[in-house]
Amino acid sequence: MEKASRVKQFYGYAVCLIAVVTFLFSARAFLEAAIDLSNPLQASGRFGPPVASSLDGYLATHRDRPEPAAAQPDTASVETLRARWQALREDQVARVRFDATRSLATSALSVVLSGLFFAFHWRWLRVQERLERAQVNSPDDR
Repeated sequence: MEKASRVKQFYGYAVCLIAVVTFLFSARAFLEAAIDLSNPLQASGRFGPPVASSLDGYLATHRDRPEPAAAQPDTASVETLRARWQALREDQVARVRFDATRSLATSALSVVLSGLFFAFHWRWLRVQERLERAQVNSPDDR
């Protein structure tokens, strides 16, 4: 009887510990995704180098890039470079928003599920303790 009680306790506390750790990691991912969603252009570069937040920054980085030996130098007009920059910017914003939204959804689900697992198992452990105490305190009717 004692061994079965210890196994139940180990199981219950292990699930609670895993739920707490899952909650902490999921809460961190949720917060990071919320920050990325609030400012997609400044999000960490998961998709390659970040796009400059201004046209001047883009022009500076674009023109300073070394060209391969066989390539002809880029002589595009400022309007063409502005269109390229705008397209890159919109693409990065769309990708970061999608990724952040997906991360928010999965992290929120993990936070909720880990909270439910913790609450259920913590309550179950308390009930098991009360049953065990009641069994020890009651006279054996054999």
